Amino acid sequence: MTRIPLPRRYAVVVSVLAVLAWAGLAPAAVMPYVQNFASDPGWTTGTAGAVDAGNTWAKAASGQWAMQVARTGSGSITEWSSVSISNVTAAGFEVQATLNMPSLCTNGFNDSVGLRFLAASATSDTSSYDADVNIGDQNPGRIRIVAFNSSGAATIYPSSTQTSQGGPVPNFNRTGTYLLDVKGTYNTAGALTVDFKVTDELNSANTSEVTNLVLNGVTVGPDTNPPSGQYFGFRAGIGSSGAASLDSNFSNFSVTAAPEPASLALVALGGLLLLPRRRARH
Repeated sequence: MTRIPLPRRYAVVVSVLAVLAWAGLAPAAVMPYVQNFASDPGWTTGTAGAVDAGNTWAKAASGQWAMQVARTGSGSITEWSSVSISNVTAAGFEVQATLNMPSLCTNGFNDSVGLRFLAASATSDTSSYDADVNIGDQNPGRIRIVAFNSSGAATIYPSSTQTSQGGPVPNFNRTGTYLLDVKGTYNTAGALTVDFKVTDELNSANTSEVTNLVLNGVTVGPDTNPPSGQYFGFRAGIGSSGAASLDSNFSNFSVTAAPEPASLALVALGGLLLLPRRRARH
């Protein structure tokens, strides 16, 4: 077999990566990042609040990353599982995962599960974003976007009142399978617009969508001071009092660059240019 030499600049990169790996200093994951959970991904996990022994993240069957939360007493619990991604583009990003709904959800009035992104820490809500869906007994299928500042204080879009939040997702089923999709885009001033959509994977008509452009019925525009952390992954929580349990599985996690408007226009133009040729063949 003939060996084709690498260009010098690529050889240097390979050499640097090899040294980093040998030294135990391998760089963070890079975008595009895709995780199918065929094995333990080695993500960083964290827990806060009324922690009980039953709180775990672990690989489940069929390429799923399983989250289990259990509480015997009172007080809220938050669970995180995240990976550091070093090169999120300033143009925008898209985070997706499949939520395989819980086999167990007991006495959970405000149980929520979803995606976290741009987080400064793998084990804290400070300076991060969360986009989740309520799967508890109270207002199931309601969706929201939560922006946490550097002190951990939360701004909830479109409203902190559950009945005024997005959704509910039509025909929401707590044993269903749903695609969670977050798109983040930046304007020329660096302000961030977040769009969050939840779609039933068996019936795409059952979908609901919210953005961070409206707060309590008022148009507020994009986030002019968004977090810029590298941690992306999952967040789950139990917010009700009394004994509660929650079990959810995630699969097919990805972080990719969001197509720029110009790129989308070129794709559309290319499709139009192909139309006459396709018609001519019929």
